[in-house]
Amino acid sequence: MGFAYSWLAVRGASASNTLRHLDLQPTDQEGTHPTWPLAGMQLDDDWYVVVAKDADFAAAQDLAGLSQFGEVICCAVEEHVMIATSASWHHGQQLWQIHHDSHQPAGHHHLTTSGTLPACYQRVCEEFVAQQTLCDDQQPEVDCILEVPLEVARQLTGFAIYEEPTADHPRSFVQLLPTAKWWQFWKR
Repeated sequence: MGFAYSWLAVRGASASNTLRHLDLQPTDQEGTHPTWPLAGMQLDDDWYVVVAKDADFAAAQDLAGLSQFGEVICCAVEEHVMIATSASWHHGQQLWQIHHDSHQPAGHHHLTTSGTLPACYQRVCEEFVAQQTLCDDQQPEVDCILEVPLEVARQLTGFAIYEEPTADHPRSFVQLLPTAKWWQFWKR
């Protein structure tokens, strides 16, 4: 059984504006891994990332509205069914999307795209298609194309959920909780 998660990263907006738009608030719980249902972390290059242990979290957000504050890149993966998607939004418009679903007729080779893809896409795609071609003969159960949307998002933001912290790149996630509205006294 694999992971199911999503994340979105915003560049150009403060962490507080990002969290306010998403109706989230930080707690005082910190860690090197996103072990909570929702976690946030400031990345290099002015990106702030929100990670969810829910593959539908990022897609359920108002990404067009959030992208009014800055560039948004989102990513979702359901490894147990081999589906992955990444996309970019800016100024209220979706710029591109990359989607892989191994249950489509093309199987492990399925990959759809839309919009103006980032410059790194072609190189990433060629790399994983070459790996998939090798695996088709030797390990037909391996799905390398699943990594294409994830790797494009990683190259653009510098974030990958599975990377371990290092001395050069420490990670400090903070637990996030939904913001309680004034009338939701039971959530306080």
